[in-house]
Amino acid sequence: RDPPNTMLAVLPIISAAFALSNGPVASPARAGQRGASSVSMGDPLLLRAAKGEKVERPPVWMMRQAGRHMQVYRDLCQKHPTFRERSETAELSTQISLQPYEAYKTDGVILFSDILTPLPGMGIEFDI
Repeated sequence: RDPPNTMLAVLPIISAAFALSNGPVASPARAGQRGASSVSMGDPLLLRAAKGEKVERPPVWMMRQAGRHMQVYRDLCQKHPTFRERSETAELSTQISLQPYEAYKTDGVILFSDILTPLPGMGIEFDI
């Protein structure tokens, strides 16, 4: 079965998320938490599934909004109160993206950003 074209379009984004999250799950301890009998040193599970390859289980990831329930995220929001600061500062958006990943050991993350983030780089100012 061929993967949907939309999945092929997001493979670079998924790859970037894995690069930020230190790559594929290669730790036997983390693999054991998921019930895996062996650890694959190839592409991460989420990438293999996105490519339409047969995988041992469905991949799990969280949308960036999933971390809002976490105290560590709410504490960060107190220190950095504007959404634009959190989404336009690479270090902050990376930290926010990795919070649920580190807490729940999912197969991937969705990068914390906003659809409007590229606009200032294109010379279009806006305010939320």
